[in-house]
Formats: sequence, structure tokens, C-alpha cells
Amino acid sequence: TTAESVMAGTPMITAVTGGLQDQCGFRKKDTGELFTADDYIELGSLHKRKEWMDNVTWGEWVFPVWPRVHTLTGSVPTPYIWDDKVDIDEVADAIKSAYDTGRDELKRRGAIGREAFLGEMGLSHENMCKQMNDGLELMIENWTPRKKYELFKLK
Repeated sequence: TTAESVMAGTPMITAVTGGLQDQCGFRKKDTGELFTADDYIELGSLHKRKEWMDNVTWGEWVFPVWPRVHTLTGSVPTPYIWDDKVDIDEVADAIKSAYDTGRDELKRRGAIGREAFLGEMGLSHENMCKQMNDGLELMIENWTPRKKYELFKLK
């Protein structure tokens, strides 16, 4: 929904977590380079506030909110899932900041976001479909069956 919002020319307020961070247009503060998929493979995520908040810049179309709490959940089929929680007061601050920005400026920022998604960030539907197709083909070419595991009943 956040990507749809930006593609419609509306800025977004979002948590810096998972795939949502890909829509923020994060750039390395020292070089100004856009973070790439390869950067995220090496880094894992930018969701750690203390490590990243002061070391990156972001697109004008986003009001990012860094998580304050990280929990780890999972199960046998899905070993782990990070669950990031934001501070409600910081969400309220982001909403107020967006409101104080004013309609005309928000419209301008939303247009910048749309252009970034269609261009440099590669979030157009054509590119996303191509990436998904390429990823599926790569997965099929490199498929190895999962190792079977046995369940034991504890008494």
C-alpha cells in the first residue's frame, strides 16, 4: 500500500523494516549512492536505529519511522521472522510533520517519489515483474530439495 501511495503521487509514512525500507530511497550519507539489493544482502537491514538513522538520507517522499523494539518469532517451517515495532509517539510526530509540510509541498514530494520509483529505484510494474520472473527462474534452476526432518514426541 505504501508503494501504491507513492506511485499515485502521495508521500508515505512508514516503518524502516523489511521491504518497506526499499521504498524509502535510502542513500549512503557519505557518497549519496542509492542502496542496492546487493547492499542489503551484505547489511541485512537498515532497521537498527542507532546504526543507521544518522548515517543515511532518504527520499523527500517519505517520513521514515525507525523501530524501537525488535522481536524474533518463528517456527520449524519458518525459522525466524523479525517483528519490528515503532513508537506511537514517533508515528504521531511523523503525521504532524507531514501535516505541517502543507499540501503543495506534499504534492511536489509525492511527484518526486513517483519519478524515483519509475526511474532510478526500479519499482515500475514492468521492472518488478521482470525481477520476480528472473528470481523464480533462478530459484527453479538452483532448486535443491529441503532436508527432511523428524518430529519427536516429548513425554
